[in-house]
Amino acid sequence: MTSEYCTFTFVHDAVRQQGLVHPRRTAVIDQSGCAIDYPELCARSHGLARRLQQLGIKPDDRVCIWMDRSVDFIV
Repeated sequence: MTSEYCTFTFVHDAVRQQGLVHPRRTAVIDQSGCAIDYPELCARSHGLARRLQQLGIKPDDRVCIWMDRSVDFIV
């Protein structure tokens, strides 16, 4: 029996791959029922990355997150 699981180094690589394979499927649903698909998740995460870069955050810098569990938390 062979395994068809892909191995990824980072979570965002796995998410990106799922978005390419199933672009209109739901990517995240939070406890309140709010849901977003892969293109929306990608757009929002790229927007957050741009904002962090504008604030001077560089690769490998640590950023503290303090928020309730939600779609925004996953972004």
